[in-house]
Amino acid sequence: MRRVASGIAGSIARRARDLVSSDLRVGTSPGLATDARHSRSSPDVPPKHHRNHPRVAVPSKLTVEQLRSAPFESNALEPCGDDDAATMSRQIRKRRAYPVACAARCRHGFARAYLHAPLHVPAATVSGLDGFPGDESAPGPSPGTPNPDEPEPLKATSSRRGRSRGSRSKAKAALASPSGGAQAEHALGWLACPLLDREVDKLERRGGIDAMASVISLTPSLSAALERAHRSAVSVRQWMLPSQWTERVERNEPGFEQIRHVLFRTGLVGVSLDKGEGFVGGWRGNRVKCLHAQLGDALVRGENANPVGGLVLRRLVELGVETRGSAECWRECAASDDPRRDAS
Repeated sequence: MRRVASGIAGSIARRARDLVSSDLRVGTSPGLATDARHSRSSPDVPPKHHRNHPRVAVPSKLTVEQLRSAPFESNALEPCGDDDAATMSRQIRKRRAYPVACAARCRHGFARAYLHAPLHVPAATVSGLDGFPGDESAPGPSPGTPNPDEPEPLKATSSRRGRSRGSRSKAKAALASPSGGAQAEHALGWLACPLLDREVDKLERRGGIDAMASVISLTPSLSAALERAHRSAVSVRQWMLPSQWTERVERNEPGFEQIRHVLFRTGLVGVSLDKGEGFVGGWRGNRVKCLHAQLGDALVRGENANPVGGLVLRRLVELGVETRGSAECWRECAASDDPRRDAS
């Protein structure tokens, strides 16, 4: 394992030297493949966690005008459409995500990463909070979440009824809480491409996180760049947060303590900005923590904002990974009735 990690570290170190020699200015994330977009049909049945307990992102989306005011180079970002929401529900199967903008499309026209919302709330909270009815940035349904009034087409059983009652009780308790059931998210750039996700998994299993951390610890400019990436995540969340929620969170009202901490005192992947090296929240480890998050951030905010994510991308290229998509990878992101399936 040490030999493998050492090999990875050596390759990363070479890239780091090249990066440092150019003052960390390696350009922005790959441009959008706007000419490769395809018209995708309505979403397939989303994962169960998308259908149960409807929640919405705060904000629900960002417009082209809002993206132009981003506190980073946002030329890789564009608003998410309905087709993108359907694609996201196929790409991300493990848990529910709340994207507000798409980034770095692949050769097949699918977003490889998303800018993630800083908050998500129960659907009922939207109409229950003051100011939201007239707020243009008020959230709508999150991708993959159907009309909450439409029941899930499952046969009723006693166990399901029991779980449903328990879920309703939890939902009522959340709505009755001072925060209205809001949850803050430390995610910023969400890596969604299944191909890249698997390849980064391989890197991490081979000791890639520790190898990257070792290189960074020996390269002051990279260490400073990573710290800037963590700290600048706060300004991005503040930029995305609608004014009503900013006021509520900053009032120091009870029930918002955890939300304030996540939004304003953590960097990428929940890395604490209050504690020194060696402590990441309650987790002992380095401040790289997750290569998926570093790469996702670089695809969303650009490699100037996160050169560490840029190093991850270059390492994948060195290993022969087609980082903009392979000939067949579209099958994992396309709808079941995509015409390309018939053609092949």
